Amino acid sequence: MQTKAGNAAAGALLIISLATTLSVHAQGRGYPTKPVQVVVPFDAGGGTDLLTRLVAKELAEIWGQPAIIVNRGGAGSTLGTGIAAKALPDGYTILFNSSGIASNVTLFQPLPFNLLRDLAPVSMLATQTNVLLVNPYVPAKSVAELIRLAKEKPEAFTIGSGGGAAHLATELYRSMSGAKVPIAHYKGAGPALIAVMSGEVQMLIATMSDALSHIESGKVIALGVTTSKRSPLVPALPTLAEAGLPGYEYSTWYGVFSPAGVPQPIIDQLSQDMARAVAAPAVRKRFAATGIEAATSTPDEFGKYVKADVQKWAKVIQAAGLKP
Repeated sequence: MQTKAGNAAAGALLIISLATTLSVHAQGRGYPTKPVQVVVPFDAGGGTDLLTRLVAKELAEIWGQPAIIVNRGGAGSTLGTGIAAKALPDGYTILFNSSGIASNVTLFQPLPFNLLRDLAPVSMLATQTNVLLVNPYVPAKSVAELIRLAKEKPEAFTIGSGGGAAHLATELYRSMSGAKVPIAHYKGAGPALIAVMSGEVQMLIATMSDALSHIESGKVIALGVTTSKRSPLVPALPTLAEAGLPGYEYSTWYGVFSPAGVPQPIIDQLSQDMARAVAAPAVRKRFAATGIEAATSTPDEFGKYVKADVQKWAKVIQAAGLKP
């Protein structure tokens, strides 16, 4: 029979064991020397949150220190992002966010922070492919053919939108293709996918992770991926740029930021640690299963990418007159 004293002793041994393990992992490192707070500006259970938890588990192993997830959802991620931007710039608060942070600069005004001034880029983590889908009864076998048909008979086509970042991809497609087909708005990717499968709408841009099983079952036809390179999940499927829309590029990306003012050696160390974390076999396997690709970068590379993305989506949002 276990006594209270025995329980206390067992608990103490567990704490000592954990502390010893963390100490072994931390040997030879000057940073971090205490737990790191990882802000996720979305509620628990969403795509960014799940990706963060997967990577954070590997980071804790690398650091020998806990990576403590702090969910601060609200206002299209601007609430949590603002909290991270105003945190003490000592490297012990970092932000995991997704590509919507770039479009929010134009969509949400005024913001409680300046993305390019108040946050320091650390590293991109991963990208997720989106795909242009059509209902199987649509008589188009390529993106170029779809654009031609939609221009000839715009009244015969409607494009669905599940909102969020995918809506920006939709607006970019309409702008670049010149096929100003009407948009049907749905409350999320699920209802939008049901709409294109049923023929309620004829076309839709969705993430590969949401669409892949429906593509494989033949319920929808994929005409192209939105990224600049083909997806390893469906290597035979061309990019939209290859298939009839030159210059088109859109991907959902995930990345890490710190408050501005964090010493550069810490940012560089964080960037290297992120690359190690996403290279872990468990992370790669999970990424592949959900259509996500690891895509790490240096802080400078990531900063340039974010700045270009802000400018890109500002033009799309302003041209389409989009509001939050």
